[in-house]
Amino acid sequence: MKKKRAGIFISLALMAALLAGCESVVAEARASGAEKQTADFMAEPEMAAKGQRPAEDAVVPNGKLIYIITPATEDIAVKVEADTAETEAKRLGYKTKAVSHDGDPAKQADLINAAITEGASAIILDSAEASTGTDAVKIAMGAGIPTFCIGREGSAQSAAVAHVVSNHDQGAKLVGECFAEAMGGKGEYAELTGAVSDANAVSRSDAYHEVLDPYAAMTMAAQESVSGGQQEAFEKTKIILQNHPNIKGIICGKDAMAIGAVTAIQAAGLEGKVIVAGYGGSDAARDQVITGNMICTCLEPFAECAKMAVQQADTYISTGVMESEEKQMIDCTLITPENAGKLSGMIVAE
Repeated sequence: MKKKRAGIFISLALMAALLAGCESVVAEARASGAEKQTADFMAEPEMAAKGQRPAEDAVVPNGKLIYIITPATEDIAVKVEADTAETEAKRLGYKTKAVSHDGDPAKQADLINAAITEGASAIILDSAEASTGTDAVKIAMGAGIPTFCIGREGSAQSAAVAHVVSNHDQGAKLVGECFAEAMGGKGEYAELTGAVSDANAVSRSDAYHEVLDPYAAMTMAAQESVSGGQQEAFEKTKIILQNHPNIKGIICGKDAMAIGAVTAIQAAGLEGKVIVAGYGGSDAARDQVITGNMICTCLEPFAECAKMAVQQADTYISTGVMESEEKQMIDCTLITPENAGKLSGMIVAE
């Protein structure tokens, strides 16, 4: 009987211990949950202040790195493409590293090597020069890093997985047609073009002439290469206007050239007598179009190209398959007084 009672006491003691343990576990769980709720509660005001909120469907970073290599982002077009690429890569769950080669092929090579050393999953590249782009891509691809080119259009077939660029031929033809119509299909005009080493500049100029040369009554009285931007365009336009007093229009390969030409025309007292067309779609050019100092510009789809390149890089990293063509040309948008008010930050509002 005593043994039986002792067994009962032992069983009751064990049950008490188990119950105490359960209560401890429950207490710890409750405390943990309370701490999490408190942490969430404390974090929410700070997130709200930043326009953020906890999201159940937020992308969890996959730990993979996408390198974004571009020219200097002081150029608004470059900033748009670099920012868009970085935003899209982060949205898809990647770590990013956005760096600039500043137009220096040697620095570009160093950055490619850095991407290789850091084990980048992909590179988004706006090359320093068309002639060096293929070499840079080959180095990265040879190290097993898929590379997706944007911005500068290469002068030769690239070794990249994809090359997503503006359709300069299509965009420049839109500008050429607008210019010819504003000229009334006759008269003398001048062209300010980029350096012959710039494949994009050559492509735009060739497209201009495909449109303009068939007009027998239109004559190109002068053609100048401008590599230094607005001030150089201003100086060269002054000389053109002095040497060719019958000039009726100036067609330019970049917006900065066009704005320099506008300034020279105003300084010469020829405002309203010489028309100007640009290319690029900058906000500064937009303002000149709105005021009537320029007849048009052309917006390159920098943001769209960058976003597409990152999305294709993500697909390629995940599947090893590239469904699109290596060379992809994205159409440009002509900017005239009719739609210039919708352009801001190199994006046209819907």
